[in-house]
Amino acid sequence: MQQQVWFLVVWAEGKKEPSFEDYPPWTTVADIWNGVFVWDSAGPRSGEYTVEWLPEAEREARWAALGVTLEDF
Repeated sequence: MQQQVWFLVVWAEGKKEPSFEDYPPWTTVADIWNGVFVWDSAGPRSGEYTVEWLPEAEREARWAALGVTLEDF
């Protein structure tokens, strides 16, 4: 069995990117724990973003506001 982590990027205006997996050595996970997220795509949003963790209650509200569901993963 191989573990993986799924990510879903949702931009502030609500556009959802296709979900993607991170595999060992967990480079995306490590970056996020270190406070950065690198979006590497051919589009204009490519770049390094600062990660800010939300409190649980706010996180759930933000998921609902953005329309994020488990089916997105």
